[in-house]
Amino acid sequence: MPEKDHGPVARFYDAIAGRYELVNGFLTLGLDGLWRRKAVSFILSALGPGSAGGPLRALDACCGTGDTTALLRRRLPAGSTVAGADFNAAMLALARARLPGVEFTEAPASALPFPDGVFDLVTVTFAARNLASSPEGLAACLREFLRVLRPGGTFLQLETSVPPSAFVRFFFRLYVRAAIAAAAALLPRGSRAAYRYLGSSVLTFMDADAMDRELLAAGFSRARHERLFPGAVAVHIAVK
Repeated sequence: MPEKDHGPVARFYDAIAGRYELVNGFLTLGLDGLWRRKAVSFILSALGPGSAGGPLRALDACCGTGDTTALLRRRLPAGSTVAGADFNAAMLALARARLPGVEFTEAPASALPFPDGVFDLVTVTFAARNLASSPEGLAACLREFLRVLRPGGTFLQLETSVPPSAFVRFFFRLYVRAAIAAAAALLPRGSRAAYRYLGSSVLTFMDADAMDRELLAAGFSRARHERLFPGAVAVHIAVK
């Protein structure tokens, strides 16, 4: 664990590490896996000339139990290497057991132990909300992702987003509150506060346009997004 206290974020992942994938599937009606696959499908087209088709060096930051790490290992070009990093030891233990041979590093997103410009690709899936709640803040973590990317390298983020439609927003908020309440009722009492935190972070995180502005402010040269499901999730692609 990092030296700084990450408060609700650390307690959240400590409480739900062993049930993380199961409850994610429940809360998203099984769509979280589809969204991850959709995000990874954008990668090769987003990497640009000189990278597509050749081996890549990728980092799955905030990798958790390794869902996206596993997708990257399967779908990136032959000869590519994929590493994972996360600040939570319990989640990393599950990732290491699931993906032997992948290098996993225990480290916070704000202080990655890698040289400058070493990765072609950095991915973060469903973690930006938590980084925004950390003592360092989202901006510091985005600058760290930028630092470890090579010039022209690609950052890919999958995250919940405030839907642009007021009609969709209304039902999205109703569903999130109901799903979190149902999950909390089914989980051990000690895990319930963690999911209340999750619901709050989903409902208060920024929209996709604001996230693009955060990426540009951190120093990325270009940033764009594509909304999924209809606008409640967004794939962000940024270039160093």
